[in-house]
Amino acid sequence: MAKKIEHISKEEILKLPVTTNRLMVSWNRETFFAKYGIVSYRMETRDRERKNLSYEQLSDTPSLSVVGIYAKYEPFSSRDGYTRFFVLVEKGDEKKVMESLKVQKDVACKSDDLHGYDEFLQQRIIVSLAINALGKKGKGGMMYNNGMLLVCDDQNFGVSERLKELVCLKLEVNKHMNLVARTTSFSHPKDFKQLQAYSNCVFQVGKEMDGELWLGEYLKPVILKKLNEGDYRLDQVYIKKKRFSSSHNTVPYWPWNKDTYNHSRLFVICQVIENVNKLFDGMLTVDFSDHQVLDYFESHPKENVEKLLKEYFQGKTILVEDPFGTDDSKKQVDQFKASVLATMGNVVSVVKRGGKVDMLLKLCEEIGDETHYSQSVKRMYESGIAFQHMIHHGGGKEDDVPEAKAKRILMELLVKDSIVKGCMPSEMAAIAGNWKFWLFKQKKEVVYGASLKLCEGKAVAFEPYGFDDGLGEDYDTFVASIMGLSVLLKMKGNHDYHVMEKEGNAYLIIDTEEIPILDAKQIDDTYGKIIEGTDPDYKTICVFKRKGAGTNHKFLRGLMGFHLWKEEGLDGEGAESYSYISGYNSDNFNTGATFKISKVPHVRRICILKKDHQERVWEDIQELKNMLAVGFGQWNELMTYPFPFKFLQEYLDNQSETTFSKHWSEM
Repeated sequence: MAKKIEHISKEEILKLPVTTNRLMVSWNRETFFAKYGIVSYRMETRDRERKNLSYEQLSDTPSLSVVGIYAKYEPFSSRDGYTRFFVLVEKGDEKKVMESLKVQKDVACKSDDLHGYDEFLQQRIIVSLAINALGKKGKGGMMYNNGMLLVCDDQNFGVSERLKELVCLKLEVNKHMNLVARTTSFSHPKDFKQLQAYSNCVFQVGKEMDGELWLGEYLKPVILKKLNEGDYRLDQVYIKKKRFSSSHNTVPYWPWNKDTYNHSRLFVICQVIENVNKLFDGMLTVDFSDHQVLDYFESHPKENVEKLLKEYFQGKTILVEDPFGTDDSKKQVDQFKASVLATMGNVVSVVKRGGKVDMLLKLCEEIGDETHYSQSVKRMYESGIAFQHMIHHGGGKEDDVPEAKAKRILMELLVKDSIVKGCMPSEMAAIAGNWKFWLFKQKKEVVYGASLKLCEGKAVAFEPYGFDDGLGEDYDTFVASIMGLSVLLKMKGNHDYHVMEKEGNAYLIIDTEEIPILDAKQIDDTYGKIIEGTDPDYKTICVFKRKGAGTNHKFLRGLMGFHLWKEEGLDGEGAESYSYISGYNSDNFNTGATFKISKVPHVRRICILKKDHQERVWEDIQELKNMLAVGFGQWNELMTYPFPFKFLQEYLDNQSETTFSKHWSEM
């Protein structure tokens, strides 16, 4: 008889805190400034080349660390914004640094004890200087530009060596106090001319970074003040340029393979924090944030989505246009038809020619005429028929149309058809009823965006903003008069802003680059047991996704299911807010030898912009949660944002294409 699996209860899951990359910083000001000093400066020039110079190109005086913080909306900023640099030095060296900087006529500097900045900003400056100090070693350790730490490793983080690109992680404490590790790629200059062109941004592999969790190397900039051909071997220096524009390098969050598991973002981030605490012991303590979970659930929307698709497409006809007419393109069309039949049965007809049709699917090239999408959007609105593209690569595996891909196309057609017809399926309309949604971008004090409102029944009303004349809506007018909200700096910047409002309560949902941080030490110890093979409970890497006794939640908490917790306001403010993660479906985790978690779900912050009805906030959050479970994101997964934003995004794609010939994401 098979052994019964004892699943973990929701109550037990709620007891497990979710850890994220938001940093908790505690520092002793007196002890810190007894050993170190800080000089801050800014460039008083509009010359882009001058503004982009590293500290070492302005001063010959050694420093321990440098950080540059863009200050557009910080307390020490002007309206236009600028970057203020902070230089960490040994106590007593401040005067030497300032004297060397003042030789430059366009540098304004001062000794800075950080008084005058709020505590949140002080912590960001201190922890950034501490992290960047890891890559410094006397005169040989130099920081480029704003001093962000760059690291690489001996396996190139698993990226193929044939690309001849050096793949690094660039670590930064962002304005929300999250330690972010972004992938960035370097290559050798192809000739001396290219080296000259990148002379302000040349790097070499520097000293080693030691640690129990991860071993790697720092990347250091090289100062080329007098550059003569032959001074440097091109195969020993790097420039910040990818060798192949088509390559998409990504350092995985966690590759499960027992030989490569620690060549990952997770282990680098954890090792950096461990090294900072060791280097600044007694002066500074840095740790990740733990969050007490208030609500948890897992969603399996597959059956509901399939039912919704069958009901929506009942009796409809999809015409597939194939301008290629090749054997490969015909095969792709036939595969689509077969997958739709397998998924939907006979409820929908897929035809290659016909008179009356309800929707169109057209094969197109991967890179073609820049106007083809705009033309299709125009055609869609003029004909009143939803229009979707399917890329044809010319044959091969990329043109296969499995059932999952066919379902994705049908979901896209449903959204577009709803926009053209001005109504959405009644099941979806019922969930989003009484809410109004805005999606917008802010650029140079103007706004481009749209709103969506459910009217009587299942009718949908869209309202565009900024597209009529292409000049955008004035930001202050848009927020105060159109949205009826206070003008807030947290809704300024080159991001997509998602706002939803219902009967006097309004909420902003934003991505702050906060992600779950798993227990790297626990994972490392577990791999040790697997490799040793002496513990019968730890035979293979399948242990990480084992459901018995909730083992998977103890290893992967935060990555699976919906987690919700309460927060303080954004960036240290006192207002109430919430955070959530739309995690993966635990049933969708694979454990093959090549499996890796490349990306992880980001935390989304729910900022309360307006609350005329405080007693209804929790109920509103629950309605928001239900909108994530509709299943119009990744197949059989929770959505990242409430589903009406999917409709708004598609609508804005159409608006930006017809006005600017750009996708919404490119605006």
